[in-house]
Amino acid sequence: MPKIEKPWSIYTLSDPRGNVVRYVGWCFIEKRRLAQHIQRAKSENTHKANWINQLSAVGLAPLMDVVETGSGDWAFAEKKWIAFYRGSGIDLVNLTDGGEGVTGLVFSAESKEKMAAAKRG
Repeated sequence: MPKIEKPWSIYTLSDPRGNVVRYVGWCFIEKRRLAQHIQRAKSENTHKANWINQLSAVGLAPLMDVVETGSGDWAFAEKKWIAFYRGSGIDLVNLTDGGEGVTGLVFSAESKEKMAAAKRG
């Protein structure tokens, strides 16, 4: 994974009913990331999306907590935290052990329109 000198954050999403960590992720801009998770959950069919949608159905939202910040190799840090929580017996909704992601990807206007049209049906 290429190193990124732009500052990143590793964060957790927790269930507000017991403050139990359920997801570990990474981002560049923390303020936007939780809202993105909640919005995308409406159109996704993953364990994470189902969990977020269950919370939304009862008027709740995940709690976000930054556990590490840095620059450089975010993938190593994300893997480390996922391993830490899984090793502690936490049942995460992460589908993988971390380290995936496409950094710096910018979709063209044409690609964005195709994706939007596909979601509209």
